[in-house]
Amino acid sequence: IKDIKKIKKKITDRQCRKKKNFFDIMNVTAMSLCYASLKKKGFAFPIYEETGELNKHWKTFLQKDPVEFLQNRSKHLKGKFIYLEVGTQDEFCLYFGARKIREVLEKQKVDFYYSEFVGGHSGLNERKLLALQQVLAPD
Repeated sequence: IKDIKKIKKKITDRQCRKKKNFFDIMNVTAMSLCYASLKKKGFAFPIYEETGELNKHWKTFLQKDPVEFLQNRSKHLKGKFIYLEVGTQDEFCLYFGARKIREVLEKQKVDFYYSEFVGGHSGLNERKLLALQQVLAPD
């Protein structure tokens, strides 16, 4: 996006906030800020707005994708315990990425706990105790 002011105006527009996909717009914008920050120029979306095709910024996104970067960080994972769980009904389909991360951890023989539970991306308060128990006293 060349003009960050244009995006900011769209996001703060009341009509935009009433749209069903407002959360999706905010999520993609936030992810772009995290994954493809352009220092003084703001951020970049990984696709061409008009066609949806991947653009040159996709490579920047991949560099910060755990499925990608964990493959090159095995020495940093040795001796660590990783807790990873995901809902089978996650609204963002994060179970696909979690399964790939599990494969990477298995290949690298990293000590980890992996679980898929019936549920989505939010409302996870009851799972926090289970997570804490696993982290503090893994099997």
